[in-house]
Amino acid sequence: MTHRATTLGQSLGYGISAEQRNKVLRNTYWLLAMTMVPTVLGAWVGVATGITQSLNGILGMVVFLGGAFAFMRGVGLLGAIELVKNKQTRERYVGKGVGMICRGHCFGNGLIMRAVGDTMIIAPPLVISKAEIDELIDKARLCLDLTLQDLQK
Repeated sequence: MTHRATTLGQSLGYGISAEQRNKVLRNTYWLLAMTMVPTVLGAWVGVATGITQSLNGILGMVVFLGGAFAFMRGVGLLGAIELVKNKQTRERYVGKGVGMICRGHCFGNGLIMRAVGDTMIIAPPLVISKAEIDELIDKARLCLDLTLQDLQK
């Protein structure tokens, strides 16, 4: 009565052949490559159409003019606005849930922005037009102003 582990005497482990292992690896790498396509396409579309420049520059200006929030960063069509108490020191609001307050104003005004802590994330669609960018910026500024009003109460 002998019970041997399936890995005994095999360098590949768990009784699979080299061909099976290579097929799994090949499929894994293929799936990984396919998930990168939308990211690369989005970055390319954003740069090729000039939308990226419009978003980063104008959203940066919205943040500057908004008065309350300081730090804007972005790549391709993905942008983030960090909601901070002091622009110069980047001091954060502690325990106020500023991100969720801002998100509530965004949803209430027809703008979809995601709150990650006290950072607002925006990822507009690849097919956004310049007119829609202007609308996005107007709504973002309104929501930032409403959030600031709530914090000053």
